[in-house]
Amino acid sequence: MTNATTPVKAKVKTPMKRNYMRIFCPDCGGICRMRTSQEIDPLLKRGYVMCQDIECGYRGVIHIEHVARLSYTGHEKDKRIPFTESIQRHLQMALLGEEKEQTQ
Repeated sequence: MTNATTPVKAKVKTPMKRNYMRIFCPDCGGICRMRTSQEIDPLLKRGYVMCQDIECGYRGVIHIEHVARLSYTGHEKDKRIPFTESIQRHLQMALLGEEKEQTQ
């Protein structure tokens, strides 16, 4: 007796996209990997990187810093990060609109 069965396809998970910052080697253009990092300030981190290309051998130090806010959330803890100019204008316009409503 032969049993004719249809082949079962295994469910393959789609690979997850990796959305992370890539740091390119200034010497060969390859990708550097951050080996360690130090927090200098809550807004500034120092990272020690090395090129993944063994023949290149580049090793260096990078800085990653928060320099501006792109949106207003109302939960801003660290007031040292400034808003971009467009957000500042938008907030000022909203504030002026509220002042006009209160005076009427």
